[in-house]
Amino acid sequence: MENEFCTCQGVRETDLVQTKESIEHIEQHLANITSRKPGNSRDSEITRLTVELKRQAVENDEQALAKTLWCYQAVHRCQNKYIHSFYDMKEGYYYGAWCALEHIENTLDALEQHFELDVDGKDSYKLLQIRKNTEQFQRLFPYKLFNSIGAVIHEMKCSICERPISLRNPCGHRAGEIYSGEMCSKVITKADLLEVSLVERPAQKYTVPFIVDKNTGKTIDHYNYAYIQYAVDNLQHPFSQWDLKVRRRKRLVSDFSHVGRNDYCPCGSTRKFKKCCIRKKYLMRNHFDIGIPVKPGEDMPAVLDNGVVRGKPRFPFENVENGK
Repeated sequence: MENEFCTCQGVRETDLVQTKESIEHIEQHLANITSRKPGNSRDSEITRLTVELKRQAVENDEQALAKTLWCYQAVHRCQNKYIHSFYDMKEGYYYGAWCALEHIENTLDALEQHFELDVDGKDSYKLLQIRKNTEQFQRLFPYKLFNSIGAVIHEMKCSICERPISLRNPCGHRAGEIYSGEMCSKVITKADLLEVSLVERPAQKYTVPFIVDKNTGKTIDHYNYAYIQYAVDNLQHPFSQWDLKVRRRKRLVSDFSHVGRNDYCPCGSTRKFKKCCIRKKYLMRNHFDIGIPVKPGEDMPAVLDNGVVRGKPRFPFENVENGK
């Protein structure tokens, strides 16, 4: 029995060493984020390794380790989503990039409850830079209104124990906490739709409204992405340093004679031009100053006004006028 115990203990110690080495391998991959590109062959390997280590931790009831591995999975997803969103914007896949940025925002908010984003005070995994750049890119997008659903919820269940829950009959699991390597959430299983509204500040920003062609039934992306494209065209790498300053600037309403009466008002209010500022002499609108790390090429303009190029490039701040 003594020899059997020693053998089992030796196997356990070997497993711990292997687990430690595997975790260090994961951490090294996460820290090498700036050298990664979409489709990196090691990403799949790291994903499989993290899943397997978390499975083993749950089997051994090592809750702290399972929670750490969930955090590493969330970090890895954020990093990959951010890299893909950057190159999607460069290629003109704007709505897909927008959804990825929204996913990053939500994941970082959840991750921050369990994990220090600024690892060792060095931003080793570039999570702070990802958050900053995500917020800046989101401000350059032209989306102003979103679909918002109102509903009466009849049934919910817990994602951990799958028990039906209500205010009077909770299951004991707390939403947002990590249990056995998974984050608890409340899953709606039965609800009645009441309304769909257009709002400026929705609970989640995936629900962007698009125009539908009456003849073909196909969705038409009618938004102006000139400001996003201007920014990414001047950035060579997803982790290039850049800054965004937003100011309100007075403009002559006559400068927007090209805007239709039924189009959105150039002031950014989301109201029609004819019901907002069309009769005024001046209007106030957002003005974007984009600080870029390298001097732009001679073909890059200094000002984008409603998607129309004006002027010659200036440095270090390139000016972009906001509008649809």
